[in-house]
Order: sequence, then structure tokens, then C-alpha cells
Amino acid sequence: MAATLEFIDREKSLGNMVLARDILAKYGLTPFLHYGTCLGAVREKDFIPYDDDADFGLFGRDKARFLEAFPELEANGFTVAYIRDDGYEKTLDTADESQNFRMYKLKRNGEELDFFMAFEKRYFFFIRRWDIDGRVAIPWKYLSTLDTLNFLGHDFACPHDPVGFLRTMYGKTWNVPIRNTTSKIGWLTRLKKLKNPGKLFFYVKRFAATAMRKRATKKEFEKGQD
Repeated sequence: MAATLEFIDREKSLGNMVLARDILAKYGLTPFLHYGTCLGAVREKDFIPYDDDADFGLFGRDKARFLEAFPELEANGFTVAYIRDDGYEKTLDTADESQNFRMYKLKRNGEELDFFMAFEKRYFFFIRRWDIDGRVAIPWKYLSTLDTLNFLGHDFACPHDPVGFLRTMYGKTWNVPIRNTTSKIGWLTRLKKLKNPGKLFFYVKRFAATAMRKRATKKEFEKGQD
């Protein structure tokens, strides 16, 4: 029997986002809409129907203040499901906080809220980028300042020029509803993953399948617009 997919509970997830935003504001933090939640907020003006969690971004430089907020977050029903760094998942008790963990998955009322860390990167001393979850480096302008976006009746911070940000993260087809699409992965990240030669065929096959799915969905989407 096929597993039953559990999609996001719209009201509970929105409640989690508002509560977390307000708690973190007390610590001088501004979480911003990120990944699929940002994509849904701009494209659907709602959560993506087939998403299964909500996504916030935070700056890696603010990690200490984020951790200071944990007791209040926990007092309000949030629990830490796990922390991830470079694909490895750890619990809060076993994590070495000297590491630059890239994602903290919190849970409340059965719904997950992910916090992804954006780290500043410098290349050749003068080129500035943001490292997004260890996957891709994006132009400095998108997170050097934040905009505000009304999402389901609540104001949230979001990357500057959210459309440009989403095009950078998801490519030219960002505005086409493609199920199970993922954000871009930088070439340096891809090369690191290819330390195991056996994975080369897997990634080539996945890339080809994703490209075919995007082309088919885009064609169907454009046909429906006629």
C-alpha cells in the first residue's frame, strides 16, 4: 500500500510562523520567508498546496541570539526535531554548536517550521555573496536588505526583490507550479557530492528526469494560459 502523503496544515503553520516571528523579534531577530514558503507567498499568494512544512531564513551571524530564544520558543510549544549540517542530522543535545549548522527544524502542533541559515561569503576580497543552506551562493543584494510581504494577512520580512530572488533560486520556471521541484544547487556543492564516483550516474539521471518534468509541466502550464 502506498504511503499517505501529509501536506501542510495551513492554519496551524501560519500560526507557528506568526508566533515564532513575534518571539524572535524580542531578541532582535527578523526571520524572512524562504524557499517554498517564499515561493508560495509570491506565486500562489498562499502556501504551496503540496508542501509539507514552512520555511524561514535567518542570518548565520545571528545564531547565538537564535539559540537564546530557544527556551521561550519551547515554552510556547516548539520542540527541536533536529539540526542539519551538510546532510547530517543531529539532535540539539548531541550537536556541537561551534559548527555552522545550516538548518534547524522546529515542530509545534504537528507542523514543521524550518530555519535555514544564510552565511556571508567573500570571494577575492571584494565579491560578496550569501551561502544559502550550503547549496548555492546568491548575489549580495537579495539579503543585504529585506523587504516586507503581506502573507495571508500578516506582514513578514522577505528577500529584497523577491521575484529576482526566486528566479535566482529556482530558475526561469520559478512561476510554473512544478511539483517536487528543488532550488538550484551550486557547482561547487555538486562537485563535493561527487567525491563518490558511484553517485555520478545518480545525479545525471536525476538532473535529466527533473529537466524533462519541468519541460512537460511548463508546456502544460503555457497551454492552459492560452
